[in-house]
Amino acid sequence: MGFYVIAGIAGLVITSGLFILAYDVVTQCDYFKANRLKIEGGQRLTPEQIAELAAIMRRTEQCERARLPLQLEIEIDGETVIEIEAQPSGLWDDGHASVYERFDVAPGPHRITARLRDSAREDGWDYAYSEDVILEPGRYFTITFRPETGGFHYR
Repeated sequence: MGFYVIAGIAGLVITSGLFILAYDVVTQCDYFKANRLKIEGGQRLTPEQIAELAAIMRRTEQCERARLPLQLEIEIDGETVIEIEAQPSGLWDDGHASVYERFDVAPGPHRITARLRDSAREDGWDYAYSEDVILEPGRYFTITFRPETGGFHYR
């Protein structure tokens, strides 16, 4: 009797895990439609290809999970001080890319330009922002990026 209870629980856990995995795989295609993700390789599956998949894994599209790396450039007074290619995080390169750099800049007036490319374009920038700022001694100056609020923010 105890064996059947344990086998039933194990079967339930395995089945639940498969449903969670299938949900993750199936819902990922909606996630890939953002312009910050690789869409190359996204293709509609033929009825024959769909039939070859396990019933729980059937979907109409096959999409890449990986995001593109971010290209970041920061210029101070016309001189490039940072050029970085930030790779996405995550097991399948589908997480956010983060950059943290710290460096000293002389106090006083400066023109700071930040540029970011997060698409597959070869040249040019998806986001760029320039501002004349006055840096004060002993104070931190940060550049943040949030695409949902328009891009770069200086503070």
